[in-house]
Amino acid sequence: MEEKRPDEMEMAKKKDEEGKEKKSKGIGMNKSFIFIISALFAAVFILTSCTPVREPTIYTFKEAFLDLAVIDAKYNTSLYTEALDKENYYIQFTPSELPDWNRTNILTKNVDLILNDLEMLKNKTISNKNINNSEGILLLIEAREKMIKSQELYKIGLSFGDKGRTRDGFGCKDKPTVLNASDAFNQSAVIGTEVTRSFDYLLNTYPSVGHYLLKSKRPKFYDSPIYFISREAARDRRNIEQLCKN
Repeated sequence: MEEKRPDEMEMAKKKDEEGKEKKSKGIGMNKSFIFIISALFAAVFILTSCTPVREPTIYTFKEAFLDLAVIDAKYNTSLYTEALDKENYYIQFTPSELPDWNRTNILTKNVDLILNDLEMLKNKTISNKNINNSEGILLLIEAREKMIKSQELYKIGLSFGDKGRTRDGFGCKDKPTVLNASDAFNQSAVIGTEVTRSFDYLLNTYPSVGHYLLKSKRPKFYDSPIYFISREAARDRRNIEQLCKN
C-alpha cells in the first residue's frame, strides 16, 4: 500500500477541519432560524390570548330608527312629518285656527326608490343573526312602507281633481273618474289605518319604542284625517252609483 506524503496528509487534514467548521455553522444557523420562528409563534399566541374578543353589535330599535333616518335623509323626507291631507281639504279651519302641523308628503318620483331601500333594509334585518325584537323591527319597517303607499294612493286620488269628487256636484259622464278617485282615497285610508295601528302596537308591546314615537317625536301621520277621507270616498261612490245607473 502506497504511503501518503506529508504534504498530502496536511491537505487532507485541512479539508476535514473545514468540513467540520461548515457543518457546525449550518447547525448554528438552523438553530437560530428555529429559535426565531418559535419566538414569532409565541408572540402571536400571547397577543391573541391577551386581546379581548369583541362582542358582535346587537341590532335594536335604536339602530332601526337610525337606518330609517338615513333613508329619509336620502330623499329629503321624514316619517315624523309626513301625513295625509297636507292641503287641509277634509278639515276646514279659519286662518287663525289652522294648526301648525308642519306636515309633508313624500314626492311621487321618490316612492319606488324609497320603497326599494326599505325592502333592502327589511331583507338585511331578516338575515341579521344579532338582533333584538326582530318581529317588532320588521313591523316598524313595514309600517314605514305602508305610510309611503298610503300617501301615494292619496295623491293618485288628488290627481283626478274636482271631477273625482261629488261634493260640489257631478255629471254621470264623470262616473269612471269618481269611482277611480274613490277607490284610491279609500285604499289610502285603509292602509293609513294599518300604519297607526302598527305604531300603537309597537308602543304597547315594546316600551323602548316610546322614545322614538311619543311626545315631540309623535309622527304627524297620526293627524291625518283618515276617517273623513274614508267617509267621503264612500259617499262619492254611493252618490255616483245611485244616480248614474248606466
